[in-house]
This record gives sequence, structure tokens and C-alpha cells, in this order.
Amino acid sequence: GKGASTAKAPEVHEYVTYTDLLGNLSFDYPSNWDAKEASISLLVNKETGKGNNISIEFEEYDYKNDPYKNITEESFKTLFGNAYAAAGINIGNLKIEQVENDKGVSIQRISFFAKSATSPDLTETIYCVLAGNFYYFIKLIEVDADAPLKEQLFQSITVLVPTDIPEDAAPETDAPKAE
Repeated sequence: GKGASTAKAPEVHEYVTYTDLLGNLSFDYPSNWDAKEASISLLVNKETGKGNNISIEFEEYDYKNDPYKNITEESFKTLFGNAYAAAGINIGNLKIEQVENDKGVSIQRISFFAKSATSPDLTETIYCVLAGNFYYFIKLIEVDADAPLKEQLFQSITVLVPTDIPEDAAPETDAPKAE
């Protein structure tokens, strides 16, 4: 599949700020979208409930077993591949990169095209962010390509509560230890 269609010009958005239920992070989303809070928060168009959307999931951060810090295509397929396959979704053009937005937030960005028999081709971008004691997965689903929305979302991700990483989780260095 080609991913999100490129036929329509992206909608011009005004943005508002979403802050997660725990107050750990925030980001901007279109003001004509609505936030539906549940175990997975969903931000969708208020009028149609369809089209491009953002979902937010989180799980407790386990600093001793961090499968997302150095995620690869192979580990992505191990962690998520079965869920997509079970839903009948084929993924392609998988790209994983460690990036930082203009606010200095370190983000693991995972993007790919998704195709299934029951839905239109789309592009999914997952922003994995540590905030508070949780890993957040901010998923932008684009049915219609919207580069300005994608850029605004990425640049607006803000960690409100830093993650408290215990000293024993810090990477070892060659520097001598203080006595």
C-alpha cells in the first residue's frame, strides 16, 4: 500500500493543547477534534468521528526491561506485529528513528503504511515518549496525509513530569567511580 492518500490538500487547523489524564505530558491537536477519554484516549473530528485521529496509550515504565529504548524493525514486529496481523493489517515501509523535537523531548518515532481489507490505506506514526513513570504511545493515524498536523503534533509534545530513572538504571561509563 501507499499509505495515506495524497489527493486532498491538508486542512488548515487551529490547535488546542491536550494534557493526559495523569498530567505527565501534553501536545497540540486540532481544535475541531474531540477528546474521548478511556483506557485508550482518542482524539477525533467532532463532526464526523472519522478520518485522521490520534490515540494515546501508556504503560508503566520498567527501566530494567525497556523494550522501546532501542527498538528495531525486528523487535517492533515481535512486540506489535501479532496485534496488527490479528487485526488483518499488513504493514510496510517501517521506519524507526530516535528524534528530538524543538523542546528537547527525546522521542522514538515509528512510522509505517498500513493496509487492510476493511479500511482505507493509511499511515501510522507512533511517538514513544517517557513521561512521569510511564511510556506514552501517541499514535497519529492519517487516512489523508496531513504534514502540517504531523509536524505540529511532533513539535508540541511536551514532558510535564520527567521520568525518575533510578541510579542503578543509568548506563555504565568508563569514568572512575567516586569513593
